[in-house]
Parts: sequence; structure tokens; C-alpha cells
Amino acid sequence: MASEIVVPIFAGIGNALLVTPLVRQLKKYLPECRITILAGSPAIGEVFSRLDEVEDVLVARSGTVGLLKAGIKLRLGRCDICLIPSPSRRWQYLLMAACIGARRTIMHSYSERQSLSKRMLRFETIPAQRGLHEVQQN
Repeated sequence: MASEIVVPIFAGIGNALLVTPLVRQLKKYLPECRITILAGSPAIGEVFSRLDEVEDVLVARSGTVGLLKAGIKLRLGRCDICLIPSPSRRWQYLLMAACIGARRTIMHSYSERQSLSKRMLRFETIPAQRGLHEVQQN
């Protein structure tokens, strides 16, 4: 059975471009997975709609209500993994991951305080490494 993987991207078009190698590597090593991108803007969605490795792109409407609606829509799809790319410091990522309710949520931690809140939400965290380029973090 193929894994359903959601990758939310809200940090802007530049960071979205830095996530494309991650998406390509996911498909390379998990060819049976189904990748959905949750984009924070139409421009971000456009980047990923052009990748063969991506099965679906969902563009969230702006604002908190738009994020919540997109998260609930994805929750109904029973996502296996929510993989939040670096940088994942924005509060929108925590809100979105909680709404999606994936079996596993994996993201970076940047401080002990942040790590504690993510553990309370039962998210798996990978320590971010200072000085490491975002492409390599992902």
C-alpha cells in the first residue's frame, strides 16, 4: 500500500524552490508514495504542479480560516505522513499539522522550547543543524 505524504509549504517561493530536491528524493526512494503539496500561495503551488513527482497540489486560501479548511480537507484523505520541510519555524506549520492529523508528522526543531511543544503534539522532530543549507537540512 502506497504512503500518502503531505508536504506543506508556506515560507515563500524561495524556500519552496529549496524543497524541490526533497520532493524528488522522496519519490526516488519511495516510488509508490503519493505526494500532495499544500501550498501557501498560488505561486508556490505553480512550482510543484510542474513536478512529475507530485500527484496533487492544494493551494490554501490566505488567512487562518483558509489554512484550517485546507487542513480539514486533507484530514479527510487520511494522510500517513506530514513532512514539514525546513525552515519550519512558522506557527502555521504546527496548526496545519494538527489539523491534518497524519499518522506521523516529521519536522525540524530549533530550540528546546519548540521541541517540547512539538512533543506535546506527538510530532517527530529532527534537530536543525546551524550552518547547514536548507536543501541539506531537508
